[in-house]
Amino acid sequence: MNIRQWKDGETVAHFLYYDDTGRIIGEVNRAGHQINTKHTTTVYPDATQSISLGMYINSDTAKAAVERYWLIQERTLIEHEN
Repeated sequence: MNIRQWKDGETVAHFLYYDDTGRIIGEVNRAGHQINTKHTTTVYPDATQSISLGMYINSDTAKAAVERYWLIQERTLIEHEN
């Protein structure tokens, strides 16, 4: 089982990654100025794909959206054995 953790960036970015591999699977970025700030969210299902989850009012709700995406994927993704 991979453990996911958040790494805070330079105050404008937060990265969700797998602890054992270091692969980034989600990102929250702050955009705007002090008065007009929003947070964008992106998830990375694999090395070639990125999905925007939208914009949020603060980093906590944006992080929760990224975590929720991965919780849903864990419950719905069917893995096939080769």
